[in-house]
Amino acid sequence: KASAYRPDWKGLVENKFHITSQTIKDEKDIGVVPDKYTFRRGRDYRLDAHFDIKEFTRFMILEVIKYNCDRTLSKYDADRDFVATGLPYIPTQIWHWAVNNRGGPRACNIDEVRYSLLRKKQATVTESGISYKNLLWTCKKAVENDWFDHARQHGRRPLTIAYDPRFPDQAVWKDDQVPGVFHSLEITDRARAFEGVTEHEIELLSLIQKQQKADARHEAQTRIANRQHQQDEMTKAAKAKKRSAVAENGSFQMNDMNEARNDELHDERRAAGGPASMDPSFGVPTEETDQTAPDSPSLKRPRFAPIGLI
Repeated sequence: KASAYRPDWKGLVENKFHITSQTIKDEKDIGVVPDKYTFRRGRDYRLDAHFDIKEFTRFMILEVIKYNCDRTLSKYDADRDFVATGLPYIPTQIWHWAVNNRGGPRACNIDEVRYSLLRKKQATVTESGISYKNLLWTCKKAVENDWFDHARQHGRRPLTIAYDPRFPDQAVWKDDQVPGVFHSLEITDRARAFEGVTEHEIELLSLIQKQQKADARHEAQTRIANRQHQQDEMTKAAKAKKRSAVAENGSFQMNDMNEARNDELHDERRAAGGPASMDPSFGVPTEETDQTAPDSPSLKRPRFAPIGLI
């Protein structure tokens, strides 16, 4: 990384990105872009690749080790003490000699070093948990201090988290009130679908879910439109039936509607296997007197004559 306000270092830094392509340009089995690549009507260099992502990562790690442990620097400006040792100008040899003779590296807290290497992102403390990219975490301190209830009542707030893109479900956050203290985040059950996957896979799953929701929404709208069309057709048919009935029998009155309702009820009773009409004596009070004591809770309920259908 170049220092600030040093534009003259820009070219040096950018040239370092060219090291990888120069060291592996002769490796044809990993799909390197050739120098004379024709975009149109040319052979696709990706067809020459044989490695998957894990094998390619292992290959590049070995390439970095080879670059630092086996490569001799031809233009290294060594001092007199290092020349006197007779050591080769290999980066790792120079490093170990300088650590032993020029002072070791600065001692740091291992947790601070690990935290510095993790990716930092701004999450949000919500009523459901600490949210970022469809992931929901929780932690012991958040539960003890009622973060989620506070977010429900007083609104959400940001929180800086750190995580490894390979294991985004295992995140941490640094406590600014207590220096050197880090709190681990645990994924909640609501985000269990994204447990054990990489950040890239989470993005792919999110895109798939969005596409599935869009497809389901489109299918639901299609079904709603079809059912609405069926209802419109039924309404048109009912209106046409009513118009034909009015044209044939004239306009209907309230008494006609009552008679038609009674006819429909009688037809339903016949279809159900019951009597076409009720027993006329049903509900008529009898002359029998109730012998039950007045204070008895088992008094019979009076029966009434049926009311005419309206």
